[in-house]
Amino acid sequence: MNKDKLNETRMNTFGTPMKIIQYNNSRDVRIKFLDEYGYEKDVKYDAFKNGNIYNPYDKEVLGVGCSGLARCTDYPNIHTIWRGMLNRCYNKKSDNYNYYGMKGVNVCSEWLCFENFVKWYNKNYYKLPNDEKLQIDKDLLFNNKLQNKTYSPQNCVLLPVYINNLITVHAKRKEETKNIPIGVKEKTLKNGDKKYQTGITINKKYIHLGTFETADEAFEVYKTEKEKFIKLVADKYKDFIPNVIYEALYNYKINPFQSGQ
Repeated sequence: MNKDKLNETRMNTFGTPMKIIQYNNSRDVRIKFLDEYGYEKDVKYDAFKNGNIYNPYDKEVLGVGCSGLARCTDYPNIHTIWRGMLNRCYNKKSDNYNYYGMKGVNVCSEWLCFENFVKWYNKNYYKLPNDEKLQIDKDLLFNNKLQNKTYSPQNCVLLPVYINNLITVHAKRKEETKNIPIGVKEKTLKNGDKKYQTGITINKKYIHLGTFETADEAFEVYKTEKEKFIKLVADKYKDFIPNVIYEALYNYKINPFQSGQ
């Protein structure tokens, strides 16, 4: 072993420090990356000296995320979900950044590594009839509590697309409607009086539930019918979804000024 080269430290082309931990000869060198992952690999000394060493834990995704030992091509569907989550939180050019990252929504350090997210996803995956896809949700388990700001294994669940859309509250509400409860539309009559309408959408069909004198009256009708429908959907999916999701749906409460997605 060449002791002169042992512990020699350089940067790879991405800027991550790496150190020689074993030197047998110029073609047989063991190096370790000096980051939180401490990945080790066997390389040639010339490649080490020039910095041409790939580290799967370099933060190549939006400056915060890394692939780890899971290749995106091996898990294309999971990678789409993971990349979308990071885009919402860290990509200022994303259409959804204003409703996530700008509002302080973030991804836990564990999930900044795709390898870790794949493990969680596969552990929590369940199959649905007709191969319905699953989406990640960070808010269901926090219903009626403070809005959750962090995507993490403790906070998130996988939901069928239909259910996720059902309970999604769109943050992109127009400024002029932000003081009106969700599910309620304000209507101004020709004489200047204001009325409040409400309705719910079932299987892509909008069902009008009535017009009321106050927004609170309209919301109470909306809340009752929407919560009733969510229970029906929970029962429909009961045999396919984890019990923790079923219980959360069955006890789901609609809040008048619920925000977030």
